[in-house]
Amino acid sequence: MSAPERLPAAAAFYRGDVASQAARFVHGFTPPPEPARVTAAAVPHAGWMFSGRVAARVFETIRARNAPATLVLLGAVHHWGVRRPTLYEGGAWRTPAGPVAVDAARSARLAAALPDFLAVDAVVHAEEHSLEVQCPLIRVLLPGTAIVPILVPPGAHAADFGARLAALIEPDEPVVVVASTDLTHYGASYGLEPAGEGPDGQQWMEENDRRMLDLCCAVDADAIGPEAAHRSNACGAGALAAAAAFARARGVTRGHVLEYTTSYRERPDPVFRMGVGYGGVLW
Repeated sequence: MSAPERLPAAAAFYRGDVASQAARFVHGFTPPPEPARVTAAAVPHAGWMFSGRVAARVFETIRARNAPATLVLLGAVHHWGVRRPTLYEGGAWRTPAGPVAVDAARSARLAAALPDFLAVDAVVHAEEHSLEVQCPLIRVLLPGTAIVPILVPPGAHAADFGARLAALIEPDEPVVVVASTDLTHYGASYGLEPAGEGPDGQQWMEENDRRMLDLCCAVDADAIGPEAAHRSNACGAGALAAAAAFARARGVTRGHVLEYTTSYRERPDPVFRMGVGYGGVLW
């Protein structure tokens, strides 16, 4: 039996006319020359006022390069209880622009191939925002594209999971893997303030983000999880490691940072006290 339609739980992240906002995010944007074909990608998942532009431009680049039939979405995990990659296997995800269908056939195939590795549970997806905030962008910028939503907690299994996905999805299938992660959460309210406030804190945060983005560019999937655990510079480290491992298994040797910003850059205060980093990555 397929899962029921998933209803929005984080609509405050993308208020208003989502179609107009998505169009504005990509207005005047030209996808970069590399990579010539997108195998995998990473997008941020904050409120659209902060990170929507970065995510939209990743999806626009995927549309221009591949126009895939399906996106395998790998989500960050912000709630307890998700101990292994967990799939939402069917139905659709509702958005203000219309539903995004789940690729039930491909989801079933993955679940059957990895019964001891991949859990199937729609409930744990119900309140998780990391994939939901992507769906209106997908509906507008990649209409007709289906999704396979999978939450991927951090841990040593994450890169292995990405490699297993690569073994199960043929290279010529019209599929792109997309991880959802934000980067450093800096500030007293996040419990991470090693360089204090002001320019020193902002510099520390952005350098911390660069460490993670450098690992993405090196396609160093095995280092992403330990780096995030040590430096707190990716909240979706499991998803990110899995996507990088998928790309590496496909023969990708270099990633590309499409765009980088922070919540502070997008909505600056007189003095830097806190911020979250957002990067769009293409493999």
